[in-house]
Amino acid sequence: ADDAGMGNLPEDVKWVKGLLNAHSARINLAKKLDVTNPHCGDTTKEAIRSFQRIVMKKQSPTGRVKPLSRGGETLKALLAAPAPAGGGLP
Repeated sequence: ADDAGMGNLPEDVKWVKGLLNAHSARINLAKKLDVTNPHCGDTTKEAIRSFQRIVMKKQSPTGRVKPLSRGGETLKALLAAPAPAGGGLP
């Protein structure tokens, strides 16, 4: 898969949205992302940037999620960061 928003597989996008939803309170996500929608739109990209800025402490968040085979720093953090109570996957 490519970076999120750059021609991803639909199932990958939905999976990343679920991971972001698990952190919705931490990243100030007003409304959980629709995990049935396989598209990576502006709201999803902003949620990725919020995760990168707040949880990963990145100065310049990209809004992209690279696959593990290409470094996958954000994906590794999404998988490793403990989700706050009540923020589980849908």
